[in-house]
Amino acid sequence: MVTDRRAGDPSDGQFKSSFTEAAELTKDLPRDLQRDELLSRISHELRTPMGAILGFSELMLDTSQSENERYEIASIIHRNCTYMMRLIDDVLDLSKLRTGHFKINKGQFSPRKMMSDLIPIVRQKNKPTSVEFKIVVDESVPELVISDQDRLRQILMNVMCNALKFTSSGEVLVQVHLVNTSSPVLEFIISDTGCGIPEDEQYKLFQPFTQLGPYHAGNGLGLALSRDLARALDGDLQLIKSTPNIGSTFLVEIPVAMAKPEEISDNSEKVDYRKQKHSFSESALEGFHILLAEDSPDLQNLYQRILTHAGARIEVVSNGAQAIAKVQEADFTLILMDMVMPEMNGYEATAQLRKRGFTKPILALTAKALDEEIQKCLVVGCNDIICKPVDAPVLISTIEHWTQRIVRQ
Repeated sequence: MVTDRRAGDPSDGQFKSSFTEAAELTKDLPRDLQRDELLSRISHELRTPMGAILGFSELMLDTSQSENERYEIASIIHRNCTYMMRLIDDVLDLSKLRTGHFKINKGQFSPRKMMSDLIPIVRQKNKPTSVEFKIVVDESVPELVISDQDRLRQILMNVMCNALKFTSSGEVLVQVHLVNTSSPVLEFIISDTGCGIPEDEQYKLFQPFTQLGPYHAGNGLGLALSRDLARALDGDLQLIKSTPNIGSTFLVEIPVAMAKPEEISDNSEKVDYRKQKHSFSESALEGFHILLAEDSPDLQNLYQRILTHAGARIEVVSNGAQAIAKVQEADFTLILMDMVMPEMNGYEATAQLRKRGFTKPILALTAKALDEEIQKCLVVGCNDIICKPVDAPVLISTIEHWTQRIVRQ
């Protein structure tokens, strides 16, 4: 059990999802009104960036805009699209936590390396300021532990970025310790010299879609999701103290298992090929012959531009039946298969191609990021999944990964 040092949190320390708490706050309302309130909040959070995207898109069509102005407009559109995707991902994670469908993937990792890797990422996500950002890892922290590194990183990113966002001067200090209780617990203390939170508003801090007092920023999901994630890992996220105009201190506690000596190896952390930066050189995919099965003309256009710029030769079809026919006519290095298409969908097309002896990689393109969807794609014969909206570096690095596997085999 982790310690109970929450401030402004009347709960008893047992796991409660933020959606459950939101439901408790509105339990006297009819179910339809609860649903409508949630949908209204999500709609508001989506419409705000969508308004910016539509407005700046119209400005970009104005041919009188200078090149610098068009670049600035494109940057604003990209930033708002990224915000919308982050909101959707957060809502999906909260939903899975609420329904018990959230999946924990534990493995061994180095806490020291994780914290070192987070420093440039956190700095990049926040505007340059004079605020000093420091991470101090105590000698008690072992080289390797076992937990869900991705979810722990997500929790810490939310809390640290929040601290930097609301700190205009002074410092943000992150201290990491290993607490040797009945079972080892990693303890992350995040302190800032920011604006602080009034005591009478602290109880709202972990409620979804809540923005406190005059400090409105973000969608109000980050801390709610982070605490639910911490509790899903049998840990907790707590506000220890906060004083207006002085600062706040948060505590993240995550139970971990110690890596056994026989489990420790030089390659304890696998490199995720999806996260490798790509240079977008014109020869990255040179010599590749790729079949793209996608029914959306706009996405056909987008993927063709990305892949041909990287040197690949592309052929495009609009449904699964056409994809099967094309494979009989030409030799392809790889297939990019949209899973939802008219006439014949990607699931059926992939299954038929495998039955007919097609052994080259088939990468699923899907807008459904749920575990059930991923498993469904793998069962019918896809080698991997690329979630929409497709990120260009991820698309190229995933294609490279699977084509390199062919060469090695």
